[in-house]
Amino acid sequence: MRTLAICLLFVSTGLAQDGSVGRAFMLRAGAKVMNGAEEVRDGHFPAPFVVYGSRGDSFDIGVGLVKRSDAVYLPAAADYYFDYLFDHPDSSWGHCQLGHVSISRREWDNAIKDFTEAIRLDNKNFAAFSGRGVAWRGKHDLDAALRDHEEAIRLCPTCAISFEYRAALWKDKGDLAAAIRDYDEAIRLSPNFASAYNNRAWFLATSPTAEHRDGKKAIADASKACELSFWQFPTYLDTLAAAYAEAGEFAQAVKYQEQAVSLVATTAKPDYEKRLKQYREGKPFRQ
Repeated sequence: MRTLAICLLFVSTGLAQDGSVGRAFMLRAGAKVMNGAEEVRDGHFPAPFVVYGSRGDSFDIGVGLVKRSDAVYLPAAADYYFDYLFDHPDSSWGHCQLGHVSISRREWDNAIKDFTEAIRLDNKNFAAFSGRGVAWRGKHDLDAALRDHEEAIRLCPTCAISFEYRAALWKDKGDLAAAIRDYDEAIRLSPNFASAYNNRAWFLATSPTAEHRDGKKAIADASKACELSFWQFPTYLDTLAAAYAEAGEFAQAVKYQEQAVSLVATTAKPDYEKRLKQYREGKPFRQ
């Protein structure tokens, strides 16, 4: 479940000059994510999204910019969407957003309920199918998850996130070749999708099967994820360290793992420190 956990880990303190960097937010109704002059459609970026940096009055979330005033800090998001749905009870978007909040809390049944209502109100809401697939995976119902991810992809074959989510599912089901194909497609569709680079790198660095490991490519992917997130997101630094360890470059692995440990939330530190100990001993990490 590390793919999901990436969206749920907050850094322990504010970074750089902005305490919002590294934290998770949701969108307000009517808000837009912009990549230059082009709008990034809802469902084509993570929910919740993580702030990688700031540009004036906007947050940089990797795939685009969102105005600070259009973002709701994740801990306050449930109340915001409950209020919104009180006034707009038939909003498929509102129920879908509330489902994403439930996923962030690992409240799988609540998430499935919200996404199902979103789908009832709009059976072409691919983001709701994609989100419900994540919730089914959280409940370890892989077949139900696969059905929803495939429907999301049928409805929106250009949505990179759906391919990334399905890649994680293929890993769970043991089809590692299919997982790589979906990670590749996610990156082809969204070349600045930091999470997809990170997850492909983690797979290439830590796969239990030697034929699927590629330390060199994992370093390239993880470095790209770190660049897109301004080298301030601990999960991506953790992946880069694993990639260097797989390539046998343990001094670099220790360097980046120490950075990751210094940034990650307290609840995740034990796992990060365990990997740091392995790298200091000259041992790569395996899933």
